[in-house]
Amino acid sequence: MAVSSVLAQFECLHSGFGASFQDFGRSGYRHLGVPISGAADKLSMACANALVGNANEDCVIEISMQGPQLLLTQASAQVALVGDIEAFVLFPNGHKQRLPSWRSTTLEAGQTLLCTKVNSGLAYLAVAGGWNAQCTLGSHSYYGRAELGQGLRSGQTYGVNVKAQLPDSLLTQTKIAERCAPPFEFDSAALRCVAGPQEDYFDAESIDSFYSQEWKLSMQLDRMGYRLEGTPLLHNALGAEIASDGVCVGAVQVPPNGIPIVLMADGQTIGGYPKIASVITADIGRLANMRANTSGASVASVRFAKVSLPEAHAILRAQKAAFEEWKNSIKPVRDLGDFDSETLLAHNLIDGILRGDE
Repeated sequence: MAVSSVLAQFECLHSGFGASFQDFGRSGYRHLGVPISGAADKLSMACANALVGNANEDCVIEISMQGPQLLLTQASAQVALVGDIEAFVLFPNGHKQRLPSWRSTTLEAGQTLLCTKVNSGLAYLAVAGGWNAQCTLGSHSYYGRAELGQGLRSGQTYGVNVKAQLPDSLLTQTKIAERCAPPFEFDSAALRCVAGPQEDYFDAESIDSFYSQEWKLSMQLDRMGYRLEGTPLLHNALGAEIASDGVCVGAVQVPPNGIPIVLMADGQTIGGYPKIASVITADIGRLANMRANTSGASVASVRFAKVSLPEAHAILRAQKAAFEEWKNSIKPVRDLGDFDSETLLAHNLIDGILRGDE
């Protein structure tokens, strides 16, 4: 898809809450203590990018609570939302139209994208060409604790590269044309893990307890880590601390209190607690979406299942292959009205859905 020299410009009227620029992350600096960061759910990020013809890793806006309000002040821009989020387009004449997730549409200058609350999990906002946020250490990802990258700020203007639009992709007050539907469904299947490098710091009973019990996600969670709640795990005679060593996204640390913490996208680079397991790459996105809704009314339950390293590699390869198959099947689709994913399914607009446990 050809890129125009004309830049679309968005003015941020409201930055929202829990919204940040993210891409695939800041690789190559962990030895300096810099986390990878990047999208917490990279598959959903890639889906949003695919809907507007971007590369998988192009910069998006990740939304965990309430999305931003963005006024398009110049040119046109094709956007797509992925996730369980409520969004609208506000026209210059005051008319407001609902914008469903999982389909792309083109905004014109003077229109405002209103991303309101995220009902559950995470949401991603992609724009054709990618968000032109500040690049720091090779990544557009925002890491708030160190102020790396560029935060989303009210009153600031953000540019994007405008790409040639697909046929029938113009948004008007009477018609929205979309390109596809959800490729990914989350469910209650166990999160798969490989054994941690310090699994031997726990006896067989504690290891069995980790995999057999149903854990609750604590409200103490953020992009750095998800703390669990459940029956504490007991360390054996080797102790509850180790000489600090490297950790990765998905590592399950067990501090002296026996309550596991799963490291997420902004997790630190080293740690001094034994790691009983590590959530596999293919399931990190599912875990990232298992969070209480914005009202705090629901608490997610988590179970874990052990797989071997070769099995983890095979699962990831299968997931990537399924995504590429879905991506290659994206076609422009004419509007069927103001509908949700169930209606899309009823009209056979999806070739296949990638479930989280497949």
